[in-house]
Amino acid sequence: MTQDDSIDTTDSTVFPDEPANSDSIEEPSSSTSRSLSRRTLLKGTASAAVGATGLAAISGTAAAGDWGVCHHQPPRAPSWFGYLAPWAQSEHNLPNANNGLTIYIHGFTGTRQGAVNDGHEVWRKIRDEGYQQACFSFIWPAGNEVKVDDWWAAQSNANMAGKWLGDYLAGRGWTAENGKNINIICHSLGARVALECLKTLHETHQKSIDTVHLLGGAVDYLDVAYDYTTVINHGCGWMHNWYSVSDPILNTGYLLWEEASPIGTQAPTDPPSLELTSHSTGMKQHCQYMDYEYGVIDDIAPVVE
Repeated sequence: MTQDDSIDTTDSTVFPDEPANSDSIEEPSSSTSRSLSRRTLLKGTASAAVGATGLAAISGTAAAGDWGVCHHQPPRAPSWFGYLAPWAQSEHNLPNANNGLTIYIHGFTGTRQGAVNDGHEVWRKIRDEGYQQACFSFIWPAGNEVKVDDWWAAQSNANMAGKWLGDYLAGRGWTAENGKNINIICHSLGARVALECLKTLHETHQKSIDTVHLLGGAVDYLDVAYDYTTVINHGCGWMHNWYSVSDPILNTGYLLWEEASPIGTQAPTDPPSLELTSHSTGMKQHCQYMDYEYGVIDDIAPVVE
C-alpha cells in the first residue's frame, strides 16, 4: 500500500483520509495507539522470547545531537504514520508490505516521537522522489541520556533488537525470498540493529532483504568489514554506507567511549569480497542525514523499490 501525506505534518490529529492498514492485527482507535499483549505482538516470529524481557521502553528526551550542533528538527509526523515498538508492547498503523516497504531504525537516545518524526521525514522524501511503497519506524530501547552507562546498555539492546527484528521479518514473510522488496534505513547506533537483523535473517532463517542504508553508522568499521562480511553479502541484496569524516559526534563521543573508528566516518576497503558501497557525504551534523532538504535521502530514493 502507499501512504498519503496530503495532510499538514505538524498536526497530530487523525484525518478522514488516514490510510487503511489491512496488515495490522487490529485497527487502532482514532486517538490512541493500540496496546498489544506480548503474545499477540510476537505471534508469527520464529524466536518469540529474544531480548523481550527485562528491557525498559524508551522514555528519555536526550538527542544524539547533544554532542554537536544539530539543526535537524523534522515536523511532527501525522498521527497515521506507523511504528512498531516491541519493548513497549505496542504497534500503530503497521502497514501491509504488499510488494515491499521501508523500515526506519533510529539511533542512540531516541524518543518514540522523535523516531516517528524522523521515519516520516525519510518516507516523505523518498515518496517525493518516486518511491511507491509504505514506511514505518522501528522503535527500540536506545538509552535515555547521553552518558556512558546508557551507551553500553544501548549497544546490548541493539543486538537483541536486531535479532528480534530479523525473526519478525522472517515470521511475517517480509523477505526477498517471498517477493518482498524490504529496505532498511538506519541511523547511528541503529546500524547495529540492522546488522544483527541481517545476521539473524541469514544464519537462522536463510532469508534476506533488499537494501540496507547506514547513515552515520555508530559501529566499529572493522566489525562491519570483517565480523559481518558474510551476513552483509547474503543477508541483503546490497548495503550502502553513508559517511562523513566531519561528523562531530562520531569523531568525539564514539572515539572517546569505543577507542575505535566507526564506519560512519570512513569507507572500508577490505576485504575485497565485502558487498558494500560507501558514499562520502560531507555532513557536519550527525543527525542531518535524514533532513528533507539537506540530507542524503534523495540519493537513497533511487535505490529503494
